[in-house]
Amino acid sequence: MKQATACNRSPSTGADRPLWARTCRGLGLSAKSGVDLDHWFRELDDDYQRLAAGLVDNPYARIE
Repeated sequence: MKQATACNRSPSTGADRPLWARTCRGLGLSAKSGVDLDHWFRELDDDYQRLAAGLVDNPYARIE
């Protein structure tokens, strides 16, 4: 059985929405588990690839 975390439970409807659901929504996070992690993984990988590609042309970058 998958353990529920703060942001991977399905949100309730109405004014009695749980605090975790309001927090996720307020932070712009999905209530579905893994959705945001996949997005952040792709974004971090893209940034890393751009950084690595630019190191060759950067005279101030030194890897020892």
